[in-house]
Amino acid sequence: MKIAFIYIAEPYQCYHTASVASELAAMPDCDVTEYYSFPDTVEHLTRIRRILNAPALKLRPLFKSWKAKLLKLAKRLDQERLLVLQDNVEELNRYDAVVATEYTAGILKQMGLNHPRLILLMHGAGDRYVNDEHLVKEFDLTLISGRKVTHDFKQKGLITDQTSRIIGYPKFDVFEAIRKKMAYPFQNQRPFALYNPHYKRNLNSSPVFMKALVKVFNTAHTYNLVVAPHIKQFHKNFAIKKY
Repeated sequence: MKIAFIYIAEPYQCYHTASVASELAAMPDCDVTEYYSFPDTVEHLTRIRRILNAPALKLRPLFKSWKAKLLKLAKRLDQERLLVLQDNVEELNRYDAVVATEYTAGILKQMGLNHPRLILLMHGAGDRYVNDEHLVKEFDLTLISGRKVTHDFKQKGLITDQTSRIIGYPKFDVFEAIRKKMAYPFQNQRPFALYNPHYKRNLNSSPVFMKALVKVFNTAHTYNLVVAPHIKQFHKNFAIKKY
């Protein structure tokens, strides 16, 4: 069986699915290739495989037209993403299964993907509505972290028992391996707090709280502070709205 894993957004996506790709590649008769959009993804995949003691997999860049490259420079990444998917449909039709971790890939069926089974391995564990959520119903199989999202998707008619499975959260596999192999990240050995503000403007707390938060942590000397805003906070116009 030939399986393609596609990373059509920033490198953060590979932490959600790379361990699954490695497990499949270790199975008899499974030939796995990973396709990436952002060149930095290669470095992250190499790091993940080193942490997991797993061999490297075949890697290929997704083809990008000149128009897609211009859209990326303008940080219009959702528009660029659609062009990249369209430009690679013929290539992906060579596989028996295509695995993605983003709803957007559901549009591949409308673009002419007709041979492979299209599989969604969801990233994130939140349950808010997003604009391209309706594309979940385009996937032949949706792999979900837990019961709450499963129930919500069934209520919306996006999945059925036959087209979905609960599998947990594969990203934990990678970070458990990192935790075991790497030393504590701060030399002062203080516990640390993670501040991970949302990228959506109406959900983002950083404009109000960021400066005050940093000031408090700088003076308290009790915790280290890790500030990690979502990468999409620095881009524009995300998700495919249903009209």
